[in-house]
Formats: sequence, structure tokens, C-alpha cells
Amino acid sequence: MSTGPKARIVAGIFKYAAELQRLQNCPQGCVPASGVVYRLVHDPFDKYYDFSPSALWKPEYVDKCAGWGLSLYTTEAAARKRRESIRKAARKYPHISKEIGDCIARATLVPTHGQMTLPNSEKHFTLFEFVGTDLSSAFKIVVRSDQ
Repeated sequence: MSTGPKARIVAGIFKYAAELQRLQNCPQGCVPASGVVYRLVHDPFDKYYDFSPSALWKPEYVDKCAGWGLSLYTTEAAARKRRESIRKAARKYPHISKEIGDCIARATLVPTHGQMTLPNSEKHFTLFEFVGTDLSSAFKIVVRSDQ
């Protein structure tokens, strides 16, 4: 994991802590980050859209707890399924392709990355990063858009 030349991990302090504190009980039901995870990304990576919470670029998510975390999947198959639903939606809403990439990247999370919600039935969960975490160097593309 690379945190950049000047960044340092501050375990236990969330990125966007002020925004999370404004929301009641956010985040809750989290466990330390761990395990192999998958995320929809662009190729090449778009650090703003691929590794920033959607609340930064979608005003309708500012008041939602999950809007301040990163959307991840526990399996490649779950990420592929989500990618297919995004592709269908993009036919009607082309701007989605700008925000959500068409490739799948994999990384291994460790507790110093942050806290994560428990995966739902679609194997989706939200990661709330700690200050200093930069996941852009941890992720590697494993499925290209044409695969």
C-alpha cells in the first residue's frame, strides 16, 4: 500500500470525519477492513471518480452515510454483475460511464485502510477509509472493459 510521499496513515480517524459526524450513527456496524476486494474502475484510473466517495461529485449522496465511503465487492462475479447493470443503465444515462468505470480492479484490504460494512446479499459493502489511505496504488485491473 502506498500512501504517497507526504501522507501517513492515521488509524482510527476517518477521512471525511467531519462529514460523517454530521450524519447520525455513521458509520455503524463496521469491522476492520480486510480481504481481497473488487471495484469498478476506469482504465487508466481516474483518481477522482475511482477512489473518491460519490458524495464529493454527487450532491444527492452528501446526506447518505454510504456516500462517504467506497463501494466494493467481495467477489469478481459480484463486480461483473454490477458492471452489467451499469452498462444497461448507461444506455439511458450516458453520464454514468464518466462516473463509474467499466473495468474491474482487485486489491487486498488490511485494517489500516479503514472500516468496512458487512457485505450484503449482493456481496457489496462500503469501505470508510482512514486518513492517509490511498488505495489507487493497491488496486490492479484484473478485468478489462472488453472482457
